Amino acid sequence: MVKYDGYKMAGPGRPAAKIGKIEFLPAMDAQTQVARMIRGEQDMMTGVTADQANNLAENPLCRVTVEDTVAFTLIQMDVTARSGLEPFKDIRVRRALAHAINRPAIQAALTPKSAHDIPVPGGMCHKWVTGCDFSYPFPEYDPAKAKKLLAEAGYPDGFEMRLTSWGPNKPLAELVSGDLHKVGIRASVEHLIYSVYAKKARDGESQAMVTLWDNSGSNPDIDITTSYWFSPDNDNRDYTKDTDLHAATETGRSIFDPAARQAHYKKMFDKVNEQIYMVPLTALPAVVVHSKDLVLQGGHKELQGFYFNYLEWAK
Repeated sequence: MVKYDGYKMAGPGRPAAKIGKIEFLPAMDAQTQVARMIRGEQDMMTGVTADQANNLAENPLCRVTVEDTVAFTLIQMDVTARSGLEPFKDIRVRRALAHAINRPAIQAALTPKSAHDIPVPGGMCHKWVTGCDFSYPFPEYDPAKAKKLLAEAGYPDGFEMRLTSWGPNKPLAELVSGDLHKVGIRASVEHLIYSVYAKKARDGESQAMVTLWDNSGSNPDIDITTSYWFSPDNDNRDYTKDTDLHAATETGRSIFDPAARQAHYKKMFDKVNEQIYMVPLTALPAVVVHSKDLVLQGGHKELQGFYFNYLEWAK
């Protein structure tokens, strides 16, 4: 990819490229890329694990850039027993599950050290997304309270369930499963390719899904989130069947005053938190390992952690 010197649309939000030529290499396994980064034969690497990033950060030829993004991970529970699993119909069980998961520890385990100051999500959106707001506090990690709630709900010995995940979410699902086992929820992990995962979700066969959400690729308005999860038109994705959320999703589309929209959506996301319809798990920062001489300009929420026209060589 070669810089085009005749580019006439440059501006503060879309600057002209600063690097003359970017070469893309054939896909290689992660260990080969790590070796090339260590030897200075490759300038940038994405999709790195926490361990890889931490190790490469010690190399004088490398730098690790971490950018918070719009994406985060979550659990969606079958609160209406579409799958035949009954416990999640009881809010005490859903609250127990939320108390059982050590979200900060899981995020720390899955992200490099430089990302550990990024807070875990407190709701089903980021407050800097237009229209997003919530105030209802999400349950803190408290396994003793989780066991107490399970007993009150009639499950003193816990119950068996299945966590379904896809793509990059398998390590996350396994860590969640480990926390749930500690309070008696015997959660197995079913890891699928996305097409099979999506079909099971559409058919109402999933008991609890470990997935991620990115507001449809950094779209700046919260209507994307509410329409995806709570629209009455998306029956196959709706595991809540909450008619209040259905109506609120439709109403929100007709509110144009920014303050009124934010107040409206705040009620929606507070209800989602209060009812524990979903459990936001971890932030999903972009992690990029790159040459010490390559600068990645920030100030954006791009899921990959960079834009090509924001790259430049250190002066």
